[in-house]
Amino acid sequence: ARLQRLLESLGARVLSSFGRKCTHLVTPRPEGAKYGKALELGRPVVTPAWVFESCHRGRALPVQAFAPREAPLGAAGLLVEGTTLGDTRAAPPGPEESRHA
Repeated sequence: ARLQRLLESLGARVLSSFGRKCTHLVTPRPEGAKYGKALELGRPVVTPAWVFESCHRGRALPVQAFAPREAPLGAAGLLVEGTTLGDTRAAPPGPEESRHA
């Protein structure tokens, strides 16, 4: 919920299904139907750390350094529409997100 609110405050839209409008998949694990579809369509797949770090630095960081690796069970991915994060300085990270900086 916190990640979704942060994404929306940055102008991105969290989608309920994977389609043409989906520009990124934010997920902690490299698995599942959403992950396969993102790879099939050539969409960037990033961890939530990419969102937090990009917000903290005020610009969208390169996605390659934030590819998901194996993570604990129970974490879910978010489908995101929004090709850039734009100027994120207007939405400072909360206390939990600041720990990712």
